[in-house]
Amino acid sequence: HIFVQADSTSIEAVITGWLIGDDNFIAVAKKSIHAYLCCQELGWAFTDATIERVKKEHKKLYNQFKTAVYLLLYGGDPYLMYMTNPEQFPTKKDAELIQDKIFTMMPALKAWQDQTREQAKKEGELRSPWGYRHKFYDVYTFKKFPNGAIDYHEDGTPKLKMGQDAKRALAFKPQNAAGAFCRDTLLRLGQSPWGRYMSANVSVHDGY
Repeated sequence: HIFVQADSTSIEAVITGWLIGDDNFIAVAKKSIHAYLCCQELGWAFTDATIERVKKEHKKLYNQFKTAVYLLLYGGDPYLMYMTNPEQFPTKKDAELIQDKIFTMMPALKAWQDQTREQAKKEGELRSPWGYRHKFYDVYTFKKFPNGAIDYHEDGTPKLKMGQDAKRALAFKPQNAAGAFCRDTLLRLGQSPWGRYMSANVSVHDGY
């Protein structure tokens, strides 16, 4: 018997790169977006050799970028990075520095996130490339004092903060598209000559 396994490498990050229209983001996501950011920080060329070198010689920096990317892609913030990974980010300032570096190296990411949240707020929903729709009701909410009173700017407009749907709005399209791609792949496999050999539990995350 022969077992065949395949998976979609970093599929959600690749889809995010496609959504933001950044070919370089797609290319580095297929190899190692974390190693790419390290090479940018260190002033190294981004090659297969430097990917392995970064992982060995700059493990701390690599892990910082890796943790930050996974969180920032879908709306995580420096406070969450600091609270959940204190060994990598001893202070909130450390996490803020990494966030600023990522957004500086990949400016299209921040622009896409802002645009996506604004669209979800304005239209109340988002539609994935496959046509699936998701409703959002709390992308932004009013910033309030401990006594419940709304906080205002000097010009009289209320201050806003991220609502419960702020992260969900950013995660929806990449996650939904990855799932739809997986379903399409399963259909193609099932309709192929190899369909008769597919097990019941053939799909796990992005693997087959």
